[in-house]
Amino acid sequence: MLESRAIYLVLDVPTPLKEQVQALRDTVCPRSARLPVEITLAGSSGLGPMPADTSLESIAQVVDALCAWHRPFDLRLGPVHRFAGTGIYYLPPWDRQPFDRLHQALAVSGLPWRTSAFTYEPHCTVRNGPPLGEVEHGLLMGAEAPASSARVESLSVYRLDRNSLACECLYRSTLSA
Repeated sequence: MLESRAIYLVLDVPTPLKEQVQALRDTVCPRSARLPVEITLAGSSGLGPMPADTSLESIAQVVDALCAWHRPFDLRLGPVHRFAGTGIYYLPPWDRQPFDRLHQALAVSGLPWRTSAFTYEPHCTVRNGPPLGEVEHGLLMGAEAPASSARVESLSVYRLDRNSLACECLYRSTLSA
């Protein structure tokens, strides 16, 4: 059984994309709207989350080293997708390569990852909940993707309580290569 609290590493979705995703979340899922607008590198797929008691000092060292080797990059999000058989809807990045590179670097970092049942799929969650009916599903799948692009510059460490959805930013570093 999964712990209710765990640590996730994410890339922050910057303005103006952040506001566009938040507006979509606000209309379709108040539950998801409470969480930061981000693309998870470790915690939800591929690498599972870290235990909530993992040393922040060791995490910060790895995150800072990783950010020193990776430069900021442009992000553009694609149209709404859904993970098959779920009520999870998301916006994928048009170019997943920067996310895959960072995810792979984290995989060999020595940090204590939990296992995940899912392969890594970079995504920005729009809605997370029970499956939708056919009409609601069609409306959400037809939602317009954000038209803007933005420069991803920061990697954040969050502690999330899955039960309450309380999310606390523990650390943030800047991509700087």
